[in-house]
Amino acid sequence: MSKGWYVKVSTQVVFEVDTNIGVVASCEREAGHKAQEILCDWLDKDGFASELERVLPWELNMGGNEWNRSSGSGGIDFDTMQVLSATPDSDFDPEDDDEDIKIRSVMEAVQCLNEAFHDLPNDHPLQEFRETHGIAEVRDRLNVLAVYCDMTYRVMADEQGYDACFDWDFVPQFLENCVEDDFSVKSQDAHVLSMFWRGP
Repeated sequence: MSKGWYVKVSTQVVFEVDTNIGVVASCEREAGHKAQEILCDWLDKDGFASELERVLPWELNMGGNEWNRSSGSGGIDFDTMQVLSATPDSDFDPEDDDEDIKIRSVMEAVQCLNEAFHDLPNDHPLQEFRETHGIAEVRDRLNVLAVYCDMTYRVMADEQGYDACFDWDFVPQFLENCVEDDFSVKSQDAHVLSMFWRGP
């Protein structure tokens, strides 16, 4: 004799969640990279997964069928995370920067120069300078270079239409083409340095 049955079938349903994140960056690629880093930091924090599970619905009704989300679902797949788009913020005007923003801009240049320096090959003349004079002296020289690096970038961005990434594209080439082997700049004029930056 046939009986009626209530059958629970486990089905994995995959969907994407779009998150809008505001960042400050010099190009679309850098903006996407920063947004992904921020999102990964948020998702790594304790309690976020439980918060995500709280906001996702437990019951879904589709096509006359009732779906119930199982406990433990709602995990994050970091490997498939991708940037869909990056749109410039029309309300952000770098020309309105106050003194604090300008200081942070130079500080960013120092950090990027330091990263670019440590990416240089071991036989590069600037690495040889560090071997002779020490890393403390290198830090002092990078602090001075940062001012000229920032000035040169502003000249190229404002007057020559340069719009590539500051940290990944501009700074390494500045370090390579605008800096002498003793960490001094080839010119104190940012317009001249912009010509050096482009190379021979």
